[in-house]
Amino acid sequence: MTRKRYVLEILGLYLLVAILGMVFKGGDWAFTGVLFHPYLVIVAVEAVQYGLAQSMVAAFVGCLLYLIRLQSVGATQGGGHLWILFAILATGLVLGLTQESRNRKMRELRSELEEARKDQERLRQRVSVLSSANEELNDRILGEESTVTSFSEIARRLSVLDEKDLYPAICDLVVDYLQADQTSYYELSKDKLIMKAQKGWGTVAEEAVVISKGKGMLWNAVKAGEPITPMDLEIPPGAAQW
Repeated sequence: MTRKRYVLEILGLYLLVAILGMVFKGGDWAFTGVLFHPYLVIVAVEAVQYGLAQSMVAAFVGCLLYLIRLQSVGATQGGGHLWILFAILATGLVLGLTQESRNRKMRELRSELEEARKDQERLRQRVSVLSSANEELNDRILGEESTVTSFSEIARRLSVLDEKDLYPAICDLVVDYLQADQTSYYELSKDKLIMKAQKGWGTVAEEAVVISKGKGMLWNAVKAGEPITPMDLEIPPGAAQW
């Protein structure tokens, strides 16, 4: 279909020039002897539109028509006619080669763009796969959304606190996230546990503010290096509640 359209286009252009020659050149449909020949325009148009092969076909057709016209009128192929024929062929060759070079660069650029598009699509797919895998891994590690929110809230609240505000904040976090009614924070200082903060206690007894080293549950936890509950010490339920 493209070749047929191209052939019809060339024939149409030469037919148009022939009609103009019949009207304005007294029946000389090939414009014989005209230095700036109309066929040059046809060859140039085909070269710019398509490339070398099409421009050379148009040039050969133009030369053939020009020679037919010369034979029909019995004109000799003098220097002027030879220069016109040479100009037609040279125009087709030079412009065709130039356009062919441009077409080749355009094809290379189009190929590079297509390859870049494919690379971008592959990267997009990889990012999508990695995002899905990362999301699934986060869900497995962190569990439900409420757990993620709790952890992030703990980190946020602790990261913005000064040292003097850290102890009350820990008490607040214990109350909020462990649902404790009462909590207190002690600091180990040599042979004493000193209360630094508390929450939930209406009044704090003086002996609870500073606890000397002994056998209480707190000191057992310090010695063990891990949490200790009243059940670990086999304290009766009533005493443990108190």
